[in-house]
Amino acid sequence: MAMNRNTGIGIAVAVIVLVVLIGFGGWYLAGSEKNTAIPVTVGLAPVDNSALFYIAEDQHFFRDNGLAVTLRDYNPPAAGVTGMLDGEVDMASSTEYPVVLNAFRSRNFSVITRYNEIEIVYLIGLKDHGIVNISDLMGKKVGVTRGTIGEYDLGMFLTLHGMNISDVTLVDVQPGQFDTALASGGIDALVCWQPYSGEITGHMGERVVAWPAQSDQPLYAVLVARNDWIARNPGLAEKFLKSLDMAAGYAAVHPAEAQAIVGKHLDLSDSYMASAWPGNHFSLSLDQSLVLAMEDEARWMIANNLTNATAVPDFGKYIYPDALNAVKPGSVNLF
Repeated sequence: MAMNRNTGIGIAVAVIVLVVLIGFGGWYLAGSEKNTAIPVTVGLAPVDNSALFYIAEDQHFFRDNGLAVTLRDYNPPAAGVTGMLDGEVDMASSTEYPVVLNAFRSRNFSVITRYNEIEIVYLIGLKDHGIVNISDLMGKKVGVTRGTIGEYDLGMFLTLHGMNISDVTLVDVQPGQFDTALASGGIDALVCWQPYSGEITGHMGERVVAWPAQSDQPLYAVLVARNDWIARNPGLAEKFLKSLDMAAGYAAVHPAEAQAIVGKHLDLSDSYMASAWPGNHFSLSLDQSLVLAMEDEARWMIANNLTNATAVPDFGKYIYPDALNAVKPGSVNLF
């Protein structure tokens, strides 16, 4: 009986050890799988049109595609492009305007995808500074973040209304200074984008007048990376774009939930998210409209002496279509 009891005890101990080992093995494998996720750092502006990145993070689409993504805030978006070029981040989101600026400088980078098409830029004027009609902008001080799409939009807006950008005095105002710069009266008018424009017009009310500043020309949100990073990480761009495409699909099927994710992340109200959301057109693509927009902006920069160049860059050299072609065939229509 003693032998049987000892044998029983031995079997019980063996079972316990086996269970512990299985549990440890599962924990170890799960940890190993997590540790094999590839780290990627992305610079982006903390605004609602960056929604796909926040959705992909919240819904674990990055993780599901084997990525450990860190999102780093840059504001304005052009600062993220500079950070990417300087090696601070692997990729950066931006409008197309900084792409044009850096193409003139022959920097070593490429656009991987366009992921949003939006109209969010506004020109806000102070009524008590004599701005009631667009023509009242003549000779006024206009705040704008230099080197951003707002500068181009202001120039085209003025041209469309019979003026030139040289007819106003430009004051460089960074996003964190938008509200105070206008409210203090240090400038007469301000070019800014959502959500800042909505916040300013909301609390300044009858003191201001506002106009959409993009002249029916949408701006394109793009994702860019250095060519050497793309070459060193084959397949990584595809994993990232697959995650963003999954986020775009989620936003289309679950708009209310997507808005809630972005609103919570950025501390934006439900009412703002509901009003701003229709202005976003989330879809991954690379097409000729992006190239044409960049060519128009390049010609404008040349005409306004914002570059020493005299010829428009070949933007085909600054687009990497392979990753998007692999993830979403048929979404690349460049030439």
